Amino acid sequence: MRKRKFGSKVLSACLLLSTLLVQAVPPLYAKSEPEQAAQPGKTAQETVEFTDLGNSYAKKAVTRLAGLQLINGQGDGRFYPQNTMSRQDIAVLLTKVVGLQPAEMEQAVFADVPKESPYASFVYGLADLGVINGRSDQTLGGADPLTRQDLAVILARLMKVSGLPKAASQNIVYSDAAQIADYAKAAVEEVSNQRWMQGAQGKFNPAGTVTRAEAAVIAERVLDARYQQAEQVDFTLGKSQLSLLAGTSEQLEVKQAKGDKLPFTPIFAFDRPELGTVLADEHSLPGRLPEKGI
Repeated sequence: MRKRKFGSKVLSACLLLSTLLVQAVPPLYAKSEPEQAAQPGKTAQETVEFTDLGNSYAKKAVTRLAGLQLINGQGDGRFYPQNTMSRQDIAVLLTKVVGLQPAEMEQAVFADVPKESPYASFVYGLADLGVINGRSDQTLGGADPLTRQDLAVILARLMKVSGLPKAASQNIVYSDAAQIADYAKAAVEEVSNQRWMQGAQGKFNPAGTVTRAEAAVIAERVLDARYQQAEQVDFTLGKSQLSLLAGTSEQLEVKQAKGDKLPFTPIFAFDRPELGTVLADEHSLPGRLPEKGI
């Protein structure tokens, strides 16, 4: 059994609503993946440099994601961009990139992902949403290398649960389309239209494995899509103004203007530290001076 833990749509706190981001090809193909310009959004909080990226096509994406603490190296200041990405590794990366709340579980479902595993909360969070599925032998195959067509399927499901709109059809045809598994055909088409994954030399190479460099480039594209989505969310608050005294609290209801489910978890904060602090349990600690803020 597992229980899902997600942010409440009604939070007790105050003042400023922001949005928390709540949903690559093998070496031969890597150099053919064009880098898309990053969209305006949050910049890296710190600069992280890896010694083995050199002039890699993925350097910008890796540096940005590492600065946002969304991806890590593998020790000794190295990223190992050509190492393969496993199924459990992609669960961690994509959970962080789209801002999903990791799940707390009472009992592990996959035999190869025990509760004590550092991957467990990420894997089971995506499993609860139907983004990642196990195998008939009750395993995830978590340590297995991730194939391109399996990544396409995961991304297409993630797009759906995150509320991201589908891109218009680009009529992209791959010369190796017959090699794409039936379960992945629709997903390959979707992520190709979205330009999250692209082929090279007219091929998609569905059975090829995904490297860490390629995963970083694709993850950055997903991150940019989430930033764009956040900028377009039309939400309403239950109140337009709050007045809070020390020791008091008040609830705010946040919902999408059209009544649909919000694609993000509402997060509240003060615009100036001296006004107060919002705690993780959704309560606020007022500052010492009575002031106004947004």
